[in-house]
This record gives sequence, C-alpha cells and structure tokens, in this order.
Amino acid sequence: MIESKRLILRQFKESDLDDMYEYASQESVGPMAGWQPHKSKEDTLEYLRSIKDNPYKFAIVLKEENKVIGAIDLSEPSKRFENANISSDAKEVGYVLNEKYWSKGYVSEALDAVLNYAFNTLGISEVVASHNSKNIGSERVQEKNGMSKIGTLTDGRIWIDGSTSNTILRRITKEEYMNRKVKLYFEKPSLKRKDDAIDYINEFYKYNSKINGVGNLHRYLDNYEGWLRKLELEEKIDPTEELVPAKTFFLVRESDNKIVGMINIRLTLNTVLKDSGAGHIGYSIRPEERRKGYNKINLYLGLLELQKVGVKEAMLGCVKENLGSSRTMKALGAKLLREIVWEGKPEEVYIIDVDESIEKYKDEYEPKIIRR
Repeated sequence: MIESKRLILRQFKESDLDDMYEYASQESVGPMAGWQPHKSKEDTLEYLRSIKDNPYKFAIVLKEENKVIGAIDLSEPSKRFENANISSDAKEVGYVLNEKYWSKGYVSEALDAVLNYAFNTLGISEVVASHNSKNIGSERVQEKNGMSKIGTLTDGRIWIDGSTSNTILRRITKEEYMNRKVKLYFEKPSLKRKDDAIDYINEFYKYNSKINGVGNLHRYLDNYEGWLRKLELEEKIDPTEELVPAKTFFLVRESDNKIVGMINIRLTLNTVLKDSGAGHIGYSIRPEERRKGYNKINLYLGLLELQKVGVKEAMLGCVKENLGSSRTMKALGAKLLREIVWEGKPEEVYIIDVDESIEKYKDEYEPKIIRR
C-alpha cells in the first residue's frame, strides 16, 4: 500500500467492482488509454479478476470517500519504447481516472506517489510514460511531475474512437526525480560551519573553478572567525563609494545539511557596482553540485532578501562567456540592460524586476525552498 495526502494506492479487490465499472464504462476514459469502454459489469469483473493479484496495479482510493476513483500501474515498457534508448530496468507507468474527479490534481498526486515508490522502494533507475497528443490533461500531469519528452511516434495512430493522433513518449530518471524533491534554504554563516565552509572553497581549488559570491571567504581560510566578524560589520555599515551594506548566506540542502552554494547580496549599489555591472548579487554553486538547478533557487532566495529591504530592480552581471550564469538570470526573468567591457573582459549586465519575478516564478520555486 502507498499513501499520499488524499489518496491510498492499493491492490484491487473484487469488492471494487462497482467503483471500477463506474469509470471503466465512461466513454471519456477508455479510448484515451487505448481500450474500449466496458459494456457490462461482467466485462469489468473479468478484468478485475485478471489483475487483482498483480502487486503493481494499484487502485486509486480517495480517502475522503473511501472510493476507488481510478487506477495506476507499473509494467514492462510497451513496444512503443523499443527505439527510445531507455534503461534496461525502466518501468512504464499508466493511469486512468473517473471523469467525475478530473481537474482536482488526483492523478498528479498518484503519479508522484508511484514515482517515489518506483525509485526509492523498488530501486529502479527510470520510469517512462506515453500519452495521446490530443490528451492535454495527461500531458500536463506528466510535465508537472517532471517527465520530459523523449520522442513522438508519428504513425498517425488510430484510436478506438476513430480519431487520429500521435503518441508522445516521456521519461524521468531517479536522479531527476530526487532533484525535484530537494529543499534548499539560506543559512547565516556561523562558527559551527567552519569546516564545511572551508571544504566548500577547497572544492573550487580542486577543480580550478572561479570563485564568486562567497563574500571573500577564500581570502580568510586561515582566519574564519575574522571573516564572520567582517560579515557582521558589512550588514550594518552605511553605504559609501567604497563600501555598501551586504549579506552573505550559505545555500544548504535540507536532506544532508550540506552547503551546496553561497550568495553575496548587496543591499544597495555604489558607482563601481553599477558601472562594473557587479550589481546586487554574486553567487556560486560548488562544482560537484552543478547542473541541478540549484543556482536558480539560490537566485530566487536572493531576490526574496532584496524584496525585504525594498529593492525593486536587481542588477546582476556576468562575463559574457558564462552561459550558465546568464541562463540562471534569464530563468528568473532577467532582461539584458547593456554589454560592457570591464577590466578587459566582455560582460553582460541584466536587470530583474524583483516583485514581478517573485510573483511569476513563486509556484515553481516556493516548493523547493524553506523559509527561515
């Protein structure tokens, strides 16, 4: 049995006959899944008896009503995936839902629960799924749960209802699923993090990677306590042409309490920060944790800090060749302000409307953060 907030997923029982027949007989359900609607309860009972002992075919039970409202299952990938280059242990997920319960998020919730079961209990590395190109609801469910498109079968599939469409193939790997479940938060540097902080900087040296957004921590490896005192003073200083108030945070992953990133946030700008394009924020992700989307979350949290102090437009800059950083900024709605050459290097300077960005992207990033 698998349990989620509103649902229980369990093996079918013969006593589920009436509930199964209710959705299996609906004209809107079977054809989208590629099978004929059931014409009688005898049809449903025959099918029910054929699957009730299968541990990977789950009845979707709505807790509130103690009613079976659909089904979801894991099986060996169908022939449509034979040229899709999927992993040898991949499983295919399929689902149906009583039309009376559409548009309430139940399938998405059930799919998430099954993916968690597949990856963390069964230990498989990949789950695949497909949907009729006309089935926008299923497309949204799979996209919402992180299943990316890997192909289209353009054979003009003829469905039971006589319509013609393509079949969209999707998949999600265990690594992709786990990354979607990551929760990150800002933590103020403290003495207890001394060893972790030094390890963070040393990883950049190990990979010969440029260090940014660390509040000059790399210059204080022999005087971490002095760095903490510097940060404390920086938060309180009055802005001048030499110094501006700033905050520095560790970006911490909840699951293992690991520092995966850092950020330095200037609460106001002076002439140098404006002219150089250094702007309000400098950030970094440790080399071994890159390409997981963490810096976008880092930046979103940074924008929340700027919003707290009333900054309406955030300026950010990066060396033009740093495509990763520019993609991160653009993912939060950054617009190119100008291109400059600073200290002999071509740079791009961007502007982000803080309130607009937070409002636009909150549904994407709020589930991935912890506010502290």
